[in-house]
Amino acid sequence: MSIIILNNKISIIGLGKLGLPFALTYASTGFQVIGYDINHSLIQKLQSGASPISEPQTQDLLNKYKSNITFLIDPKKIIEENDISFIVVPTPSKKDGSFSSLYIEQALKAFLPYIKRKQKKHTFVITSTISPGTMEDRIKPLLEKGTQKKIGNDIGLCYSPELIALGSVVQNITHPDFLFIGESDKKTGDLVESIRKSVCINNPKIIRTNWINAELIKLSLNAYITTKISFANMIARIAESTPDADSTVILNAIGQDSRIGTKYLKGGLGFGGPCFPRDNLSLYSAIKKIGLDIKLPLNTDQFNRKQIEYVYKIVNKYHKKGKTIGILGLSYKPDTNVIEESQGVLLIQKLIDKKVSVVTFDPQIQQNTIKELEKVQISKTMEECVKLSEVVVITTQWSQFKEINWDKYKGKVIVDCWRMIDVSKYNRTKNRYVQLGKYISST
Repeated sequence: MSIIILNNKISIIGLGKLGLPFALTYASTGFQVIGYDINHSLIQKLQSGASPISEPQTQDLLNKYKSNITFLIDPKKIIEENDISFIVVPTPSKKDGSFSSLYIEQALKAFLPYIKRKQKKHTFVITSTISPGTMEDRIKPLLEKGTQKKIGNDIGLCYSPELIALGSVVQNITHPDFLFIGESDKKTGDLVESIRKSVCINNPKIIRTNWINAELIKLSLNAYITTKISFANMIARIAESTPDADSTVILNAIGQDSRIGTKYLKGGLGFGGPCFPRDNLSLYSAIKKIGLDIKLPLNTDQFNRKQIEYVYKIVNKYHKKGKTIGILGLSYKPDTNVIEESQGVLLIQKLIDKKVSVVTFDPQIQQNTIKELEKVQISKTMEECVKLSEVVVITTQWSQFKEINWDKYKGKVIVDCWRMIDVSKYNRTKNRYVQLGKYISST
């Protein structure tokens, strides 16, 4: 299949933590990219050559491919200068767990007058995660009513979200396991497939379908992964209370079965971040909306939220009143500064509520930038954090934490939530090592 894009131009609407790396990745492959955002200060910063986010590779791509990307705040130029726009804006969760499409609709409304006058077909690709039914019930009527044109004939409309994780956005975009496209019509789907495949270094499978299937694919995928994580944590909790049991051995064994696999099958802390918890609740909201009494996504979410209580009890077991607990890791995963639903932050909040003194360190988190950490001392180095602590808890799998020489310290209790420490390398009489997922003695 060969699709020719006029002037090789595309536009990216929304330049946040996903939108900006998305835009720069396409710029790096030869596209002339127009980046649009309503945040004027953000656009000015990008025009000056500075990335406002800390996502890996983003600043390097901006430096190297700045000639391939233009940052604008003029919606008219977006429509006049290219024929396809990717919408990458926030979709906040509502009280019922479903996603609000307010920002998508606001973005589209800014373009309606220019789409109405445009002679050529313009295609919109919704990349933001949305709830099932949004394309048919909200986006299509908005575009058709506002332009007096027909979806499919006069306007192309697809739902094709990225399957990414913060901290590895560029890698995920260029090396996806598969791509899926919910399309309004075949010609539009061909165009979107051609563009999306062009930035892939690998050769991913392509799934072409309708809007509702694509909407459900996104939520179902993340809900399945979180169920798998929760199963692994269940096995870890069983092993921690069973003499001689080790969840690493158990989970690695069952992961050899081709029906299961080893990805995300590691017991430790619960899942966090901006996607997994929300997608579970959004899927449950969709289930309730169609009148089914199925609570699996809700149960997974509730089980996940209990994991901090388990970890707190283990930490509290070794904590002495008046002593300080050190938390290594605040971001919800390595290589990002995002703390949304972070297990480390949730544990800190639990400790602070119990009037426990806490010191913490994270490679990308600075003091006084996070409201949840106002009462916490943030160390400048991981060594300082360890030195000031009686109990040290490793909550994020930052590679730096593997470099700590534990034999430099004495009398520490190290709660290794991810079994990052090779205990055989250290003198066990100097410190006590507690590894989640392995039997924890009551003594």
